[in-house]
Amino acid sequence: AHVALRPQAEAFEDLVRSLAAMADRLLRKHGKEIVGKQFATRRLADVMIDLFVLACVISRVSAALEAKGADGAKHELQIARVFAGQVQR
Repeated sequence: AHVALRPQAEAFEDLVRSLAAMADRLLRKHGKEIVGKQFATRRLADVMIDLFVLACVISRVSAALEAKGADGAKHELQIARVFAGQVQR
């Protein structure tokens, strides 16, 4: 990730660790019965989707920052900040 995206990249790393802990807790609690726990698995899937999209946003904005510079990619950088804030909620 570009240096300008360091806060978003660090947030992504923290969220991935939280996802791993969440998955571990769910598997320990439900074991093989996790297959039938639709609410829990849906929440887990939603978190994974948000993290995948955040990774894509960070990647695309990093590329824009490399190509256009910080001034030329202000709009993209703002999008990354807003999306990362939404994912953290």
